[in-house]
Amino acid sequence: MRTETKHSWWRELGAVSQGMLFLDGHIASTEALRAGDGEQRPARRPVPPERHERALRVLHARRRREMTALSLFR
Repeated sequence: MRTETKHSWWRELGAVSQGMLFLDGHIASTEALRAGDGEQRPARRPVPPERHERALRVLHARRRREMTALSLFR
C-alpha cells in the first residue's frame, strides 16, 4: 500500500511539472509583451467589395461540391 501511494505521488508530480512546462511555453509574460510593443504589423489595405463577393462565391461553390460528393457515398 505504501509503494502505491508513492507511485501515485510521483505520477501526480510528473503531471504537474508537465503542465507547468506547457504553461511556461504558451503564456506570454509581461516582459515579452513589452518587448513586442515596438514591432507592429503594417496596416492592411481594405479588400475591394467585388473581390470579397467573388471569394464568397468560390467558397460557397466549393462547399456545395464537397457536400454533393459526400452525399453520393451515403
